[in-house]
Amino acid sequence: MTIILTWDDIDEMVVETVKWITEERRIDTIFGITMGGIIPATLIAKQLKIDNVMFIGKESIQQALRSYPIYTLVVDDISDTGETLSNVIGFGNVSVATLCVRQGTHVWPNYYGRIIKDKSWVKFPWEREDEIRNK
Repeated sequence: MTIILTWDDIDEMVVETVKWITEERRIDTIFGITMGGIIPATLIAKQLKIDNVMFIGKESIQQALRSYPIYTLVVDDISDTGETLSNVIGFGNVSVATLCVRQGTHVWPNYYGRIIKDKSWVKFPWEREDEIRNK
């Protein structure tokens, strides 16, 4: 089964995620994890009015976080297994946001828009159909 998200769904998740962030946290910089975190990071940055946004691969995230000892938000589309987000655990002024989090992930983000309660594939509106079929 596939959960097909619409742009309206994404807007709702961004608003919910940003609401949590503004209540709890100061953010100076946003890192979007490529590829899935590029669009969510951009949308969240616009809502938070943060201009300092960078995109980085999961292999380089720890090095980048060491270089930015300020209040940083790392953004990805989903915390599925938690493998990608495990690279950001343990950095002092870093918090994590995802649009979706799968129940059973090993790494829960600080902020998220929706919990996925089963193993359904999640299709984001910026993903092409042929990308989904090939996964």
